[in-house]
Amino acid sequence: MSGSVLLLPVFVPVAAGIAMLNITKMKERKVRDCYVGAVLAFSLIVVAMLFFYQGDCTFQAKLGSFLFVLRLDGLAKVFSALVSVAWILNGFFAFEYMSKEENQVQFFSFYLLTGGLLTGIAYAGGYSTMKLFYILASFTCIPLIIHRQTEEAVHAAMYYAAYFLMGLIGIQIGGHYVMKFVTSKEFVAGGSLDMEAAAGHQGMFLFMAFLLLLGFGVKACLFPFHGWHKVAAGAAPLPGTIAISAIMTKIGVIAMIRLIGNVIGTEILKETWVQYIWMVLALLSIFIGAVLAFKTDVLAKRMAYSTIGQVGCIVFGVSLMNSQAVTGALVLMISQTMATLVLFFATGAIVFRTGYTRVSELRGIGRKLPGMLLLFTLASFVIMGIPPTLGFVGDWNVSLGALQTNIPYLASVGSCVFVIGELFAAGYLMGIMIRGFFPGEDYHSDSEEAFKPSLFMRLPAVLLTMAVYIIGFYPVPLLELIQRALEAMAI
Repeated sequence: MSGSVLLLPVFVPVAAGIAMLNITKMKERKVRDCYVGAVLAFSLIVVAMLFFYQGDCTFQAKLGSFLFVLRLDGLAKVFSALVSVAWILNGFFAFEYMSKEENQVQFFSFYLLTGGLLTGIAYAGGYSTMKLFYILASFTCIPLIIHRQTEEAVHAAMYYAAYFLMGLIGIQIGGHYVMKFVTSKEFVAGGSLDMEAAAGHQGMFLFMAFLLLLGFGVKACLFPFHGWHKVAAGAAPLPGTIAISAIMTKIGVIAMIRLIGNVIGTEILKETWVQYIWMVLALLSIFIGAVLAFKTDVLAKRMAYSTIGQVGCIVFGVSLMNSQAVTGALVLMISQTMATLVLFFATGAIVFRTGYTRVSELRGIGRKLPGMLLLFTLASFVIMGIPPTLGFVGDWNVSLGALQTNIPYLASVGSCVFVIGELFAAGYLMGIMIRGFFPGEDYHSDSEEAFKPSLFMRLPAVLLTMAVYIIGFYPVPLLELIQRALEAMAI
């Protein structure tokens, strides 16, 4: 297969998104929805075709000293499939949800742009290419945050941009130094670090490597840079919030995995202060996200804090830097993304039909929207890691990976925090379900009429719930795919 095929799911959505802004007919909802749906479906079909392709597939272009590389490997298959599935389902959900919003052409234009650039991150075959797509995707999601053009939205966009620039400074400074000791501009299994050259500068190299990891960690909501997510998620329209929470937070995780697997390698980082602090920051993200989600009554903020804690679990698995833990982290990334989408779809349908925005207002909501609350409950089981869901498979592998390390105390404490985070998740998610289905004898409502959301809102949630449970009941193919991907990266 020609490597140029890799360009299609990246640049077709980008070109289509730009074209939308200049087509007058896009103001008609039917035309716009068909156009966006066709582009998303095309991307999904190409990504699916590449997912099942077994041969080598690489595209290279040299632009002066810049080497642009796209390559199909195991990690690229996993993340590109996750992005394309999430993007098309969230897109179809947005068709109905955004019908009450203004400037819909602008929203869907940047939605397509961002989706194509995220796929570019998945297929990036070198550090410079990955960084290019990372920066572009981070910028193109700003219009999704600022879409409503309210004072709150402008403030949120500025807040997000400030955090992004802080992370970018770390990426630029740390990356510039680290890449001086790397012998290849392309991703290489085990990394291409010149250990002899780095040996004489180990102290500075470790500091710069940590700065680089921290720079990408900003996007992964790593403590203490998690604050942007709550603000940005609360200001954007719900489909924009879903895009940021479910997918944008994962590009920091993918970048971290690429760094330890394809650029720096794990040998120089293991059992150093870099790994220890990385683990501690991930554990703090888990704990803080879980506690704040438990305490807040605002539905959107609870979901945002939940994402911070769940992504912290994923980063903790990556920071352990052994095969089983990173396998668990990738499984968690998939399960958390799929379950988070269902949670947001369900809460979005509730907000869309009732206008309720606080957890305290959801008492008895199971009588009005029983189907959506049932899907919310099933997705909550995945987030909580209850067996035999896919969330449990991820938690189990991360915990076993932690016990295999040579850092007994920190790894053991980490496993405990991991469990505590899941218990808090049970509290702040199951509380919604219990109050929704069992409001108590003193509950009285003006109307017990059940609402039925549109097919655009119901179908994405149903499909994702079915998928995450089917994979959870039989995770062997997924585990084998991930393990082969990590073996190819020498993790």
